[in-house]
Amino acid sequence: MGNKDFFDDEDIKRIQDEYNSLIDNLVRCKNPGDREMIEKAFSIANEAHWNMRRKSGEPY
Repeated sequence: MGNKDFFDDEDIKRIQDEYNSLIDNLVRCKNPGDREMIEKAFSIANEAHWNMRRKSGEPY
């Protein structure tokens, strides 16, 4: 991690782990439309913030 310009394998794994955690929690989501909307929102946010970092250096 740190102030790198591009995501490395560690960053990509961290993002994937966060996504997997989100998906695991969607088991409680009873409405399939809500689940699709959450998955789409994550995808859009991931694309919009690709290779962007917080001040702390962690990926958005």
